Amino acid sequence: MRTADICPTCATYINALCVIYNGVYLSTIDVEPLDSLEVALGKINTFLGTIQPSLGFTPENVANKSTDITLGGATPSDVLYPSQKAVKNYVDAAISASSFTTVKVSLTSADILALDFSAPFTLIAAPGAGKFINVQSIYFKLNFGTTPYSNVTIAVNLGPITGVVSGMSALLDASVDTFHTGGVYPSSSPIASPVANTALEITTSAPPTGGDGTLDVYITYNVISL
Repeated sequence: MRTADICPTCATYINALCVIYNGVYLSTIDVEPLDSLEVALGKINTFLGTIQPSLGFTPENVANKSTDITLGGATPSDVLYPSQKAVKNYVDAAISASSFTTVKVSLTSADILALDFSAPFTLIAAPGAGKFINVQSIYFKLNFGTTPYSNVTIAVNLGPITGVVSGMSALLDASVDTFHTGGVYPSSSPIASPVANTALEITTSAPPTGGDGTLDVYITYNVISL
């Protein structure tokens, strides 16, 4: 048996020198002249494990690895360390929460004729407990058929009764294809108060009559956690 200087990168020794790096390495590792690369690397790994504290660091305890995608939420830890996937999911969720999404929701003629204040049509489903839909903009596109609808007021609400978000008239009774911004009421307005875990819905002041066109609603929004 001999004591040789072994390079931790290539495990090659010639007269105690690494033939690749040309430097002295780990002179206290016992390596047999005929040790295979696998055996030599195993001895290096064992040796590194014994000297890590003296090098100024201690390997992480794998029992402390966490896959919590909230990274501890309101009570983060100085002991646990996250997995790569947990960090990715956390960052993806943070980006998603801060960015806006635009969706197109289409109503058929049957959907329009069924609208009423007490019979809303869901544009975006309720987002879940402790969250609300923050609407940035709304646009309407009436695709005229052959007959206009009666003139009724359209309202977009957070829920069928509370939190009016947008409203307009003189759209469904148009006799040509019509594109119109619904506008979004300012958040300081009492009728625009956001409601947690409430769906975004469209209603009318009264049931429309006649008409056979369709309606596309374009909504830009994000979901905010309270």
